[in-house]
Amino acid sequence: MGFVDTARLRRFAPEKLQKLNIFETDQMFADVYCLAPGQAQPPHRHPDATKFYFVIEGRATVRIGESVQDLESGQIAHAEPGIEHGVENRSDRDAVLLVAMAPNPNRLSGVPSRGAEGAVHPSSPPIPGRPPQDRDPGGRSQ
Repeated sequence: MGFVDTARLRRFAPEKLQKLNIFETDQMFADVYCLAPGQAQPPHRHPDATKFYFVIEGRATVRIGESVQDLESGQIAHAEPGIEHGVENRSDRDAVLLVAMAPNPNRLSGVPSRGAEGAVHPSSPPIPGRPPQDRDPGGRSQ
């Protein structure tokens, strides 16, 4: 259990969006996504998890299934298991989002996780017969 000031979790990089972990448990994870103009998380899906995108600052274009909508600060979108989803920043200023997913696919697939301080936490062993989740280059589920 803990408290995190998400206003302090901000990092932007020219090469790709930044995913900053707030916390991670066996049940779910929550991240702050920082997207500079033009950055995106390509459409993807999670067969067994629900994900939401909540815009903290700026504007983000979110795709859920075939629907695409621009969201502003205070608006949220969610994708149920198996539904394709993604986010991009088509605006001319930075966007900051709170993103969470449950259940936590990082723990289902046996990948070690990192908390807000970067400490590695033990993960559950892989579930027999379950394929590994798609991973981005940072090792996190998309």
